[in-house]
Amino acid sequence: MTASPPRPALAPLRKHFFKKYVFFGNMLCAAALCATLEGCASAALRLYTLDAPAIPSGTSANASAAVVEISRIRLPDYLDTQNIVTRDGQFVRTSPNGRWAERLSNGLTDLLAAKIRQARPDLIVTETPLTGAPTSRLMLDITRFDVSASGVATLDAHWAIVGAQGDASASTGQTSLTASGPVSSDADVVSLMNRLSAQAFDKVIQNLATIR
Repeated sequence: MTASPPRPALAPLRKHFFKKYVFFGNMLCAAALCATLEGCASAALRLYTLDAPAIPSGTSANASAAVVEISRIRLPDYLDTQNIVTRDGQFVRTSPNGRWAERLSNGLTDLLAAKIRQARPDLIVTETPLTGAPTSRLMLDITRFDVSASGVATLDAHWAIVGAQGDASASTGQTSLTASGPVSSDADVVSLMNRLSAQAFDKVIQNLATIR
């Protein structure tokens, strides 16, 4: 009987393929880790504020000047957060990477106060109750402030300016404004909201003309 030829040793081949398998597996894990780290780095949280105007240095009202107290602006609950919100039909979307630096109602109230101080340096403007009664109190409700996914922003607001004793309204007003612009980034949305709110506040300031 003829003897069968010896079979080649398989152990070295198995060891060779195993090393290659481990090598490529490590390479894939490293690539996946790099992609994850890059994704985390690009998702850093960014905080935004509204663009309040600068008040010229040395500007101050007399001690006897009229005092205007601004109540915190009222907003719909879904807007009065730190989330940067856009609307797509009936859906409300929040930015995954952008936030307001403070509640939106606080930021808008600060912006309104800054614009009044800039336009009427003869008035004392405060956002907190003082010891004495103010000359007038300004109350503003923003009932709608939406930025759509298509780049259209809408703001509806009404306001009242009442005397120190809460008597009949000295002045009331309302406005409905729209503006368009890019909304591809959080910065775009913030810019559009800043522009629209500034336009609304300019209309409010016009109603302060009777306060002296």
